[in-house]
Amino acid sequence: MNPRVAVLIGRPNVGKSTLFNALVGEERAIVSPEPGTTRDWQEGPLGLGSASLRLVDTGGYGMDGALGKAVDRMVGKVLRNANVVAPMVEAGVTDSDEDLRMAEAVRKLGVPAVVVCNKCDREADDTLSWEHARLGLGAPVPISALRHRNLSELVSALCAAASAGQPDGEDGPDAPATMPRVVILGRPNVGKSSLFNRLSGDERSLVHPEPGTTRDPVSVRAEFAGKSWEVVDTAGVGRGWKHERGPQGNAQERSLLAVGKADVVVLVLDLTEQFGRQDLRLASEAVEKGSALAVMLNKADLVPASRLPDEKRKAVEYLHERFHDLGRFPVLVGSALTGEGSRALGEVVSQLSRRRAFRFAPAMLAEACYEWPTPGNAWKVVQSGDSPPTFTVSAPVSRPDVRFVRNRLRESLQLHGIPIRVRWLHDAEGDGRGRK
Repeated sequence: MNPRVAVLIGRPNVGKSTLFNALVGEERAIVSPEPGTTRDWQEGPLGLGSASLRLVDTGGYGMDGALGKAVDRMVGKVLRNANVVAPMVEAGVTDSDEDLRMAEAVRKLGVPAVVVCNKCDREADDTLSWEHARLGLGAPVPISALRHRNLSELVSALCAAASAGQPDGEDGPDAPATMPRVVILGRPNVGKSSLFNRLSGDERSLVHPEPGTTRDPVSVRAEFAGKSWEVVDTAGVGRGWKHERGPQGNAQERSLLAVGKADVVVLVLDLTEQFGRQDLRLASEAVEKGSALAVMLNKADLVPASRLPDEKRKAVEYLHERFHDLGRFPVLVGSALTGEGSRALGEVVSQLSRRRAFRFAPAMLAEACYEWPTPGNAWKVVQSGDSPPTFTVSAPVSRPDVRFVRNRLRESLQLHGIPIRVRWLHDAEGDGRGRK
């Protein structure tokens, strides 16, 4: 049975993300006193013994400007899939016009609602929640997201409301226990969220010209190349991110943490801009963490068709020269806006994921190293791990050339774009040190 969905909504800074993190049991959403920190919606399984309910955190409702309108549209879209809505208000703060409009929108949905009154840090504060009954959505549940107060009561209320709002027996495809994870990485405003939406087949990530729109890593199950994937959109990582403070610095740090859990990283570059050191650093980050790497040269729709072949050739030469240890890793040209190259990218990601997890037969490894220098069949290679591929090598020389071994294995086993780990066994003449 598909898990039911509870959606948190409310004005900026009422504590939605703090409550979301408390209920899912980990810090998935960035929490900051800066209004409008959350823009995209974030989803996770509800903890506290209720695995049948999934919780969704949304951006602040009713912000000004074009970005605020985009967030409101995204919130409206999420609400259409809700089994229960949890409008969030603040103890001691009179309901604003935005709160009243929010309540009216919830009533029009026709789904159960549980009003959450946050910042009731003590039992004496619970009476402050009564004022919000004027929203007309039932008696509010007083809680403190920061102090984890009354959360069990809130979960019970959400589960009861969700059960009332949807009959049992609605079956659906269950997600596999583990799906290959694809992380989309790049500098700000190169088109990561647009590409993410293309791969996921939905407007799941907010797209806006303002740099730094995406903050929390956003993940979704997607179907492409004949299988299910977890696709993760990340915040743009700019120069000097280690010194950046506040929500944006936190967002960039989380982007790099997401890379450490990736099977494949798609590095998005802007074809209309010159590549720089930061692009190379991001590619290095993926390689060091053991992820397979594909590069998408985005915004091809902004480059004249007559120039595209030459631009791609120069980009491929530049990237392959600087990451020769990855061999001929895939570099594609496309446009997230028009969809050009999206299908090819899906196929490339699928191939990289398969090869990264492949277990090679001993005969293939013996054949791969048979003609390496030194007489006879003196080299021995055993695969000791995968994801990324790891090989233990017995070398007939005292100081084996690591790059030589990696390059030969990559060519023989077709591991282009995939980091290779190499470990050495002791040999008669060697110094016995393990190398990677």
